[in-house]
Amino acid sequence: ELVVAEEAEDAATDFMMGLLIIYRGIFHDEDEDRAVAWIGGETFQRAYNEASVILQKKNARTGSSSSA
Repeated sequence: ELVVAEEAEDAATDFMMGLLIIYRGIFHDEDEDRAVAWIGGETFQRAYNEASVILQKKNARTGSSSSA
């Protein structure tokens, strides 16, 4: 959330993609092409979408309680 809040959307996306590629390289010994394929894969996309929904719900609750 902090990266998205402080950076333009394209810069935040590039930063997050870079982190994911580095993560896959360090922990799964994958090159950039394999990491990008993983990011574009169904399993990652499903998990990303689920996490996005969770964050949206969390932010909605936080926003609601601060206005009460």
